[in-house]
Amino acid sequence: MEKNLHIESFLQKVSSDLQGILLENLVGIYVWGSLTTDAFQEGLSDIDMVVVSKNFVSDEDLTRLQDWARKLIKDEKLAEILDAVIIEKDFINKGEGQISQGGIEFWKGELQRTENCLGDNPLVLDNILKSGIALYGPQASKIILPLSEERMQNAIKKELKELRNGLNTHFENDMGYRYYFISTLCRTLYLLDTKSYTSKKVAIQWALSHYSAYASLINLALDYNSGNPQSIQSINKKGSLAFLESIEL
Repeated sequence: MEKNLHIESFLQKVSSDLQGILLENLVGIYVWGSLTTDAFQEGLSDIDMVVVSKNFVSDEDLTRLQDWARKLIKDEKLAEILDAVIIEKDFINKGEGQISQGGIEFWKGELQRTENCLGDNPLVLDNILKSGIALYGPQASKIILPLSEERMQNAIKKELKELRNGLNTHFENDMGYRYYFISTLCRTLYLLDTKSYTSKKVAIQWALSHYSAYASLINLALDYNSGNPQSIQSINKKGSLAFLESIEL
């Protein structure tokens, strides 16, 4: 973040604003993803954030948050790429299907309650534990438990199932999904092999040297990441499905 002073300033503002709204109900604010792996790319990356509350966020505070979000999206260009969720501390270390209760999501300028906070995906929390940055509150290790092998396997299976479903719902009409599909497979394979998280670009480069059978698809994703938006048009559905089905858990 030190290389992106405008982003650092934006994050400081968001942190300060949330402290002023949530007050004693705020436990911590954590940034994860590309900003924490020195891989943020203008035009490609989001600003990923998880806000942890002590208790359920009241309807009164939700209204304050929504007023704040509307002003933020109006005043701050970076708010357009802010992907943030608010989650209760007690639900962080629950099993699948539990961590979303009481969740609030800020995405594309809209802030609202959601039943799918973090996508019920403990991999996000594990990512924060291993590489996240605390903007406010204790270090992540104080509130997030290490992810067991069983929960990691279950989370990866669920993510792969969602990707398979996305082949039918998004692949043909959403060019960006094609890049998301290949890059997510690469990151999944990297996680399975190294038990650690990395940026999309590093994972794609790593997969290129480990999965030569799918080098053509991986190279197209790498070209897109490097600034060639036309390359993903050549990513085909049949090859993408074969790449997914090659992953063994």
